[in-house]
Amino acid sequence: MGVKFAFGEPPADAVDYFEAKKLGDLYAFDYRDVWKREHVTNFVVAKATQLDVLTTLHEAVHQSIQDGTTLRDFKKNLQPKLEELGWWGKQSVIDPVTGQSVEAQLGSPRRLEIIYDTNKRQAQHAGKWQRIEATKRALPYLLYRLGSSKEHRPEHAAWDGICLPVDDAFWKTHMPMDGYGCKCWVQQISKKEFEKMQNEGVNASIGEQEINPDTGLPTGRIIRQKIPLITEPPKIELIDWKNKRTGIIERVPKGIDPGFDFNPGQARFESLAKMLEQKVQAAPPVIQKPFAENFVETYSNLYLAAADVAIAEQNATMTAIFAYWVMVYGIKI
Repeated sequence: MGVKFAFGEPPADAVDYFEAKKLGDLYAFDYRDVWKREHVTNFVVAKATQLDVLTTLHEAVHQSIQDGTTLRDFKKNLQPKLEELGWWGKQSVIDPVTGQSVEAQLGSPRRLEIIYDTNKRQAQHAGKWQRIEATKRALPYLLYRLGSSKEHRPEHAAWDGICLPVDDAFWKTHMPMDGYGCKCWVQQISKKEFEKMQNEGVNASIGEQEINPDTGLPTGRIIRQKIPLITEPPKIELIDWKNKRTGIIERVPKGIDPGFDFNPGQARFESLAKMLEQKVQAAPPVIQKPFAENFVETYSNLYLAAADVAIAEQNATMTAIFAYWVMVYGIKI
């Protein structure tokens, strides 16, 4: 039923997303030094400020996404390499922002787990957004589902069963993953499936163990109750969160970890659009029109093939650039 986008699916689109990230353009001493959309175009690990360390981490994550390396093998193979580079355990290092010496945790089994999990999940969710966009005419709704975590954030549990159009603004901030360790996901469904769930409800993501009334013991079967389909976007409560590294106060939706309140798939499109516009503007005037014309023709054909000519509703930036080029360069689509 529908199309399920969960962790562990074929990684081709995720590999493409991860391979597009720049290496060595940005470094971060603290996870708050590089923020949101900067992660879309840059591979950054807090306190990995040497290129050899960052390259080693990047290669390991890339392989894990491409080959499906397990967390156990990821840690087993990576730890000795990081130890050899001197990036392991707690060490005294200079914080470039404060200039003070601090005892910092570099590599550790727990940090490797976070690096592995966060990068793989974000890459997969970002890559799958392309497929969501390409198929949204046939499958126009996204259903929020809880993942396999033993415990769930209360807000995430409340979002279980939310079903909204792909183009709804809710997905700009609440497209999983929605925090460190978050395993939530979305299921893309058709209008027919949406109408059926409206009438019959949808199975809750969280179930309860069935108990044998005669023995009082679990039967091993999970019982999931039907819950009403939520077809209206919830009221988003924004809370203030101060980035102590920059002093900037962010307004973050309650229930989402700071820095996760954006859609990496959408941000990837926006980053591409910005980069291409900069390239056109930097080109000599005599070749600006041919360059723009070739780009519009190529990507218009791509969108047509994907049954989604105008990513307009989801990507105002790309649409604005198309409109600008059509107007300035007289291009016909």
